[in-house]
Amino acid sequence: MRGMLAEGKDLPPEFSRPEVAKILMGYYQEQAAKK
Repeated sequence: MRGMLAEGKDLPPEFSRPEVAKILMGYYQEQAAKK
């Protein structure tokens, strides 16, 4: 799941609400950029 978010891929709707997934996606993309 973290990898999908870091790559900017959408999560299946059963995992999280879209608005929450967008926040998480931004966080994990930021973390991936730091590496």
